[in-house]
Amino acid sequence: MDSQKLANLRAALYSASAIIGAIAVGYGILSQEQLALWLPLVPAVFALVIAVINVKSHHPVELEPHPEVSASLSRIEEKLDAATPLNKGDHYDPSAAAALKSMGE
Repeated sequence: MDSQKLANLRAALYSASAIIGAIAVGYGILSQEQLALWLPLVPAVFALVIAVINVKSHHPVELEPHPEVSASLSRIEEKLDAATPLNKGDHYDPSAAAALKSMGE
């Protein structure tokens, strides 16, 4: 459904609900307060129905990455593979774990 048809449908729905509400108040089926309470729900329900109609489940679409992106990622992966392992730092002490364990005993 295109936007113009939806706009026409929405306008017709608003008009019809206002007319039905006026008739219901005229015949004493609803009070004006009840109509004022329920009439704003019409656009909300309409919007919900249109949203449900517009959301369709699709099969997943497989997109191919741009060649430049693929080339950049492969260069990054090459540099990461060639990188040296992290430096332990100046304060690294391999016997610290054993010393901490012996302190707790």
